[in-house]
Amino acid sequence: MIKKILTIIFISIFSIATLYSTAEASLSSKPFGGKSTTVLFCSCDASFIVTMQNYENNLVENFIYSPLSTTLYANFLAFMPSVYMVGLADQAMMPCMQVSISGCTPSGLNGYRMQMVGTSFSGV
Repeated sequence: MIKKILTIIFISIFSIATLYSTAEASLSSKPFGGKSTTVLFCSCDASFIVTMQNYENNLVENFIYSPLSTTLYANFLAFMPSVYMVGLADQAMMPCMQVSISGCTPSGLNGYRMQMVGTSFSGV
């Protein structure tokens, strides 16, 4: 009997902790969706800055796609212009870094770092 009660308590605590961490992660994410218009290469960290017409608020916004930290879903075209995209991004903006004589310097373009993104097959 005590073993059943301890098992129920353990499962309840584990479930609440899992739900809390999932809710906390979703609160720190910015959903986005729209059609990419331009894509520029950020040479210092091998990422791409994607300019997109965001359907949520009809604004043109920049997002940074990094092959090392962004989870890419089908159809794997996040670095191509004229594709439709949907995903989650960080709330804070980060700069697009370019290689220069003095090392890595900000290019003047900032964007939200994509956490995960899925794309259409083509923008047509």
